[in-house]
Amino acid sequence: MLVDRIDFNEEILYNQIADMYRRRSTEPIASFCTALQLEAFQKEIDVLNKYNLYKDLQFDLKRNDDQSPSTAINQKYDGKVMTNFIVTGGKTKETYRNDRQRKKYQRKIKNAFLTANVLKSNLLVAYSATGEVHCNNCGAPMEHLGDQFHCAYCGSTYATEAVRYLLSRFQIDDAMKGVSKIWYVLGPMIVLVLLQQFGIINPNLFMKLQFYFSIVVAVILTVLFFGALGYGIYQQLKNYLVRSKLQAKDPNFSKELLQQRIIDILQLDPQILQEHGKFKGNILCRNIPMLIFKKYHLDDQNEEIELVCKVNGLYIQGSPDRPKLKDKQKKYRIVLYRRANVITKVHYEPDQYTCNNCGSHEVIKSSDEQICSYCGTRQAMDAIDWVLVGIK
Repeated sequence: MLVDRIDFNEEILYNQIADMYRRRSTEPIASFCTALQLEAFQKEIDVLNKYNLYKDLQFDLKRNDDQSPSTAINQKYDGKVMTNFIVTGGKTKETYRNDRQRKKYQRKIKNAFLTANVLKSNLLVAYSATGEVHCNNCGAPMEHLGDQFHCAYCGSTYATEAVRYLLSRFQIDDAMKGVSKIWYVLGPMIVLVLLQQFGIINPNLFMKLQFYFSIVVAVILTVLFFGALGYGIYQQLKNYLVRSKLQAKDPNFSKELLQQRIIDILQLDPQILQEHGKFKGNILCRNIPMLIFKKYHLDDQNEEIELVCKVNGLYIQGSPDRPKLKDKQKKYRIVLYRRANVITKVHYEPDQYTCNNCGSHEVIKSSDEQICSYCGTRQAMDAIDWVLVGIK
């Protein structure tokens, strides 16, 4: 559902994110984020500090006539989680510099989409029809103190995200990414026109070259089209068969949620490619623009999938004195697994899980083992969501 405004100021959020990079500390953004997003920001700061890099992030937002940011908001509420997908247009400039080097690295996006997913959740407490919040331990009405609820009767304290919207995901995407490839076709044509205009080649030769060039381009495009069509049909059929097996076991399975899970894994462990011998350095993952299912296996204990994905991010290698930075997309074949009895929850929010012992709804506080704040039960991540076990 599209909405005009919500009780959240995205401009303040972007300013706090910029301040976080200037100060090389997550302190300015800590009160705006879920635990998982805050950990992802901290991992990025750690990588920048490792290579002695200072990051400056500048936003130039598109604005309406009243000077408010030009924003589109898609709101989703499933009865438990209120999620808003906020997309703001504008320009961005990222600058990375190392004081021990003279050169700096910049990434400018003239047509940027700033995507902020913010959520409120009542998963951590039970709301009655009268709006009162009751203690899960003793049932007594609770008092709202700051960002917590406190039970004066038994002393239980509950954290909650229902007090305000919190940032659960943040991305900067280039709306025009890939459009520049059209110059591979237009470039030679423009060169021929310029050569003819300046008299370097005569009109007759120009017509011949144009004719031959058109034939070559037509042949290449035809071969590429039918080759890509056949290969694409084969890949999509294989992709469909694997996804069908997944969805037969897990009716709530979502490719989009799986993509976000892979992004989370890469952001929470920037050294993961190095740990699997695929890249000698760290990656600051931005997005997963492509995901193709290859293999699926299910037994009594575990469920495993093998996928091919493109990882779009900033790849950093070298030494702290001379880091090398490059923005690129690379293709990897990855293997994920989870316990065989795990299925995607109907009310799914990647930052939350349900304790398998007491049923308490909990916020994920780390990328590893989770500890229930109510009963203390420890739960491994593979009993909650997908875990990466291999990169081929």
